[in-house]
Amino acid sequence: MASFSVSVSGFRVHAMTALVLVIAGLAPAHGQMMRLDAIPMARIDRDGEPFGRATRFAPAGPLWIKWKSMDDGISKDEAALERCRADNTAFNPAAARLAALIDEATPLKGRHRFAVVNRAINLAVAYTSDERQYGAGDVWSSPLTTLASGRGDCEDYAIAKMFALRAAGVAAEDLRLLVARVRGDADIHAVLAARHDGHWFLLDNRSMTLVEDSFSMDLTPLFAMDAGGVRQFGERVMTVAAKKKAPAERQIAMLPASAAANADVNEALWAATWF
Repeated sequence: MASFSVSVSGFRVHAMTALVLVIAGLAPAHGQMMRLDAIPMARIDRDGEPFGRATRFAPAGPLWIKWKSMDDGISKDEAALERCRADNTAFNPAAARLAALIDEATPLKGRHRFAVVNRAINLAVAYTSDERQYGAGDVWSSPLTTLASGRGDCEDYAIAKMFALRAAGVAAEDLRLLVARVRGDADIHAVLAARHDGHWFLLDNRSMTLVEDSFSMDLTPLFAMDAGGVRQFGERVMTVAAKKKAPAERQIAMLPASAAANADVNEALWAATWF
């Protein structure tokens, strides 16, 4: 099975990033999805993100803590999968199901691979709120925990899909767990975004159909989580330069990074309190 771990030899941590993580008490040591070296530091400020927006590192806060807390669960799930593959007597139904999905998805490519994983996880898990399942406001579960119970809410689906696709060979740079606001009712929702040939596709527990981000009408992205940590989306604006560089439907450019990082901070902080 493919591992989320990436070698750190020769890796140099950007001073500001290191400072932020030390202050937050979150410097990753044995993390899997959260390893900062899994995505090159040269791409700290990234354009071409889902929904045509750029992102920057989000301020230290509840969402960083929640995302970092997934490391132990992910590591345990990887070990369980390895045991399942190595020893038939150590049968774990959830691990066997996840291993079978990974094996099915590995030889596939692009959208076909995304669709198989999206459909399989959607069918394997019944949507259940954390209040109903755990009696708590928000609980993030590891993939095997979710599959073993057969229940979970939106971020549990997205985490399981991210795990399966990474194990099936999708690069860390091509996966984002997105936290978004649902337009019209102000609900917060989580989906997985996966990139192929420069296009981002949304794997949503609400649908068996993959939807390209540019055709999603009901989500406003707030945060993106990946192997580089937690990132915050900026606002979109029209510019003359953008009109010259892109077709009409993609005539969008970002505010300067410094402005984008501070855009709509109140909304971002409000969203973080949901976790």
